[in-house]
Amino acid sequence: MYDIIFRNGCVFDAPNARFSRQDVAVTGEKIAKLGDLSGEEARVEVDAEGCMVLPGLIDGHLHLFTKGSDEGIPPDLSLLPNGITSAVDGGTAGVSTYNAFHQIDVQNSLASVKAYLNVSSLGMIHARVFENTKVEDYEEARLLETAERYRGEIIALKLRYSLDLDPYMPVEALSRCLELAEKMGLPLVVHVTNPPVDMAVIAAKLRPGDVFCHCFQGKGNTILGENGRVKDAVWEAKRRGVLFDASNGTNNYCHAIAQAAMAEGFYPDFITTDGSHVFHSFYKPRCFTLPYLMSKYLALGMTLEEVLQRTTWNAARFAGWTQKGALAEGYDADIAVFRMMEKPTVFEDFRGACITGNQLLIPQMTVKAGTIVYRQVAFS
Repeated sequence: MYDIIFRNGCVFDAPNARFSRQDVAVTGEKIAKLGDLSGEEARVEVDAEGCMVLPGLIDGHLHLFTKGSDEGIPPDLSLLPNGITSAVDGGTAGVSTYNAFHQIDVQNSLASVKAYLNVSSLGMIHARVFENTKVEDYEEARLLETAERYRGEIIALKLRYSLDLDPYMPVEALSRCLELAEKMGLPLVVHVTNPPVDMAVIAAKLRPGDVFCHCFQGKGNTILGENGRVKDAVWEAKRRGVLFDASNGTNNYCHAIAQAAMAEGFYPDFITTDGSHVFHSFYKPRCFTLPYLMSKYLALGMTLEEVLQRTTWNAARFAGWTQKGALAEGYDADIAVFRMMEKPTVFEDFRGACITGNQLLIPQMTVKAGTIVYRQVAFS
């Protein structure tokens, strides 16, 4: 007898980006079997008729450093009710604060949590207290030690490369962080809102596996050239394996940029919230939650399969979660059940420009490591 069987749902095959009608059985913390399980029994039967049975979603960039940063949001309260079973903190902590982040959030959350390490030692403390941008203050020895100590949990080095943080942002910060990331054996994730140099320069410097974050931002230099098309260097970076994260937030996304880029077939590799507390985004207009933003990308013309692959399989592979991001025998029983609601919805960007979509992804149930941790009261 299985612990849980999901029946009658449309099951998403994340690696191949397709749906099929089958059942999913869970035993303990693992997915035990997929297929026609009409002759099998379980302690808990879930009728997913009219719903999608998905791998637990992964929010690959948000801010979770609760009690250590005013930007931090509580992982389980913000993630699990939204079908999100795993997340990557987007560099809230630096070397001076990472151990506290590890103890507070990584060790004490039901949701699985990994992180980027901020190159600034104090990390992100407050929305109005920005990181130290001085290149000479980067603590190389401590960065290397911290990356090694939390190897596998820290998955990238993070640089916020923006004139919004510092009007005198040092141009050489990008090159220095690439050197540090190489020594740490990690990718570099670069926040690029209103950057101090042209986006083409940033894209040309990044290595395969590095992440160009907030790719559809609309302040200062953008990924579009004067002709309104994606810059050649940005396309070339994508072709050679640089990864692009949409990472919405409240102020880091522009419809005009996204629509122009996607009209050329330039799609993000990841769809993430950049969710944070206080002045920013989580459960607040423009961002709200990951399923809401996924619904926005449906309105922008991506298929449901394309959107889901970027919030499950792609995110799991980058984070090094080899047993997450897909529904397969032996994988972790991190499962989300969603219903698609037909509802006109207005999506707003940082300038107040709007588009309207007709579909909203609505979470019905979340299973984390084989345990039901959220269930919509109306869901059978």
